[in-house]
Amino acid sequence: MYRLAIVPKIKKRVEYTSAFGSHLDYKHIYKCLSIETFNKNIECKVLNETQFFKINKEFDGVLFIGTSSRAQEFISTNTNINIFAWGCFIHTANNTPESLNNVDIVFEQSTNKYDKNKFPNSKVVFLPTGFQDYSEQPIKKYNPKYDIVFNGTLYRNRREKTKKYRVEILEGLLKKGLSVLNINGRAKTDTERKLLEPLKKYSNFHLLPKFGTIKHYHFGKFSLDLPFLDTMTDNLEQYFGLSLPEIENGIWLNHWDIFRAIGAKANIITFDSPEVRNLGLNDENASFYKSSLDDISNLIEEISSIARKGNLKFIDYKVWSSNTYQSRWSQIITEIEEIINKN
Repeated sequence: MYRLAIVPKIKKRVEYTSAFGSHLDYKHIYKCLSIETFNKNIECKVLNETQFFKINKEFDGVLFIGTSSRAQEFISTNTNINIFAWGCFIHTANNTPESLNNVDIVFEQSTNKYDKNKFPNSKVVFLPTGFQDYSEQPIKKYNPKYDIVFNGTLYRNRREKTKKYRVEILEGLLKKGLSVLNINGRAKTDTERKLLEPLKKYSNFHLLPKFGTIKHYHFGKFSLDLPFLDTMTDNLEQYFGLSLPEIENGIWLNHWDIFRAIGAKANIITFDSPEVRNLGLNDENASFYKSSLDDISNLIEEISSIARKGNLKFIDYKVWSSNTYQSRWSQIITEIEEIINKN
């Protein structure tokens, strides 16, 4: 029996480990693995880092979901165990690729198809995050009260430019006369309260101060996805190996917001990019705006136009099922089995 440790970077008690869309959901990881390893010669155990490092010699292999400094040290110094890693390693590929020399398979979450030769000792599999498949049943039909629902926080001050783009876009839609609901789990923090102030001046703005679940993606006729990422490091271009416009206006990582919307089978409005369409979204099951943050005014016009037309488009089962964590773990276990069979 091959003993495989699954080690999420974040401990179970941290709030977002069990949130809808989290790839660090211990309970759901167990559920997926129980299905994928049924009648297979693999025994999996999900442990936090502290637990794993105490008994790491009991395992034949380990999959790190995200890597802390301690995990990175373990990876660089151990060759007597199969090591697998699932995370966003675009910065590692461009700065310290040697740190993953002992990794058998790199499961890469970013969409940036960097040269796989960056990790010559590893097989590189591009595998994004997803969502928990709580139910395969059709989502309950809601009667949305608002034109647009936006699930997410507004704080994006770690960007180099357009730090308040979420506020600007929502305010622009309010000025167009659209009713907007922001479901914001951090609305009571000082930072979010300040950002919400200009929006609260509009009678057509509404706030629900809680973290969104599946049903909340249906509280608006359209679920707005703003996938442009927040960053938090100096020397961005060197760190990511990308230009600043690519980092701030491109989709080099599909964030969990789009997977949550897919998982909720929402009527999605999102950015038109190959990376988003590669998830299975198309003109039949989603609506797209083409402008990036270089032209927020036109972006607002596009979203407003889509909302005014009122076309309902919903995620089909094929797209939904292909983005579940069950699907991701199926691929992970299949890849790991190949390594086991070679040994």
